Amino acid sequence: MNRYIEKKSDARAKAKERGQVYRAYIRSEDAGFEIALAPVAGIAFGALIDRSFGSAPLGLLVGTFLGFGLMIKRIIEISAPYRKASKEAEMTDEVKQDSDD
Repeated sequence: MNRYIEKKSDARAKAKERGQVYRAYIRSEDAGFEIALAPVAGIAFGALIDRSFGSAPLGLLVGTFLGFGLMIKRIIEISAPYRKASKEAEMTDEVKQDSDD
């Protein structure tokens, strides 16, 4: 009976781990789509503004810069948790090194 419970527990742990991997994959896929779409949407919006108001290169330039600006903003937002985790890991490594000395 105890062995059965251990197998069930191991199976649940593996399923939970697989679920976390799948969720991380979906988040990264979604983020990649957002990053790729931002400049394209900016350029399309700028071209639309140019056609509507006859402001030939100005709308396209503004839309391009806005699109790339949004892309950079999204990259920073996505990488923030990783940078925070990296800093925390560095701090714990320094604490461990200090305690070893």
